[in-house]
Amino acid sequence: DYAPAMTNIGWEKQTKGDLDGAIEDYTRAIEMDPKFSRAWAGRGLAFIQKGNLKKAIEDMEESLKFPADKKEAAAVSSKIKMARRLLKQFLGK
Repeated sequence: DYAPAMTNIGWEKQTKGDLDGAIEDYTRAIEMDPKFSRAWAGRGLAFIQKGNLKKAIEDMEESLKFPADKKEAAAVSSKIKMARRLLKQFLGK
């Protein structure tokens, strides 16, 4: 299965600051396996780093539909809450 490998490549790019490249790789991984939660979560984190909080929340929520385990689901849930708080602050609501 190539989705995990593509997700790992995306993560490497993300950690080096290549957010656009990471998003492209995560998107490819999602196209390969739409139920691979790590790709959704990784892309969501990259969107947070880019400041696209709405898209980040969408991707994180999508990743929760297919969590690998409870620990991953809890971690993603906390990131969604953080993104929602940031979005509210940004929008002044």
